[in-house]
Amino acid sequence: MHAELRFRRRMRSIFNTTNKAAERLRKHLIDKCFEAGIGFRVFVNSGESGEVTFNIKLDRECPQDQIIESNNVKLFLDPASAARISDYHLDYRDGPDGGFLIRRMEKVRGG
Repeated sequence: MHAELRFRRRMRSIFNTTNKAAERLRKHLIDKCFEAGIGFRVFVNSGESGEVTFNIKLDRECPQDQIIESNNVKLFLDPASAARISDYHLDYRDGPDGGFLIRRMEKVRGG
């Protein structure tokens, strides 16, 4: 492991990317993943104590999935998760304690 870390440090000093190049590489990778049928699977797990957790991972589409395309991103939901996750949305918070968040959508009160 130490040799691997030294190798990485050495490579950074020889060759690196600009922010713009890295951004384009990420976009290209994401586009290629979507073209290959890879997207983000959002799924719900229930713990022994009844606690519900929401999870997200890269995955391939399954025939029974509900597919949601939002802001040029594919989200896959298995039927059980789709039934439990309605009225929620995926968000992201910046900062040291940031990350992906799945939040209940605010209900608009009519008048």
